[in-house]
Amino acid sequence: EWKLYKYRTWVMRSTDRGRTWDLWTTVAYDPAVGCESFCEADLLTLPAGDILCFMRTGGNPPKYTTPLYMSTSQDDGKSWSKPVPIADRGVWPNACRMQSGVLVVTYGRPDNWLAFSLDNGKSWTGHLCFYRGATTSYNTVEEVAPGTLLVVYDKAGLDADGNQASGVVGTFVHVDRIRN
Repeated sequence: EWKLYKYRTWVMRSTDRGRTWDLWTTVAYDPAVGCESFCEADLLTLPAGDILCFMRTGGNPPKYTTPLYMSTSQDDGKSWSKPVPIADRGVWPNACRMQSGVLVVTYGRPDNWLAFSLDNGKSWTGHLCFYRGATTSYNTVEEVAPGTLLVVYDKAGLDADGNQASGVVGTFVHVDRIRN
């Protein structure tokens, strides 16, 4: 539709402490998915060894809302599951695992969002919009204290004098995992 090259998400590995690198495997490629295929990946390794890979598939006009996908490896990244959509939009995913075991992924465009998983990525819930407004939607998230996330993102707009201004902002989000 845009006559663009399509991206591929792949994993490189080094067996000599980073002196040389080899193509290990392709995580995902499908030119029929999104306007870009799979790109802007973020990896998250779980305590049992599974690796989750979060991937963008678009997010540019006119179709801002192209899904955020996730694929899983259970063999140290040698092979990957078929990617599945976990959110209705998503550029620049960034994920972390909280001390409580809750998985968190931030993503955006339009706006900036957080989603949560209580089952190691099998399902995602919450999809909380933490910022609406002018932004690139490129965010990062990290647990900075037990139950406290720091989400960093950019925003743009007018300052008090009516001049165009932009900056980097941090927002704290408190997350409590309630167990039944």
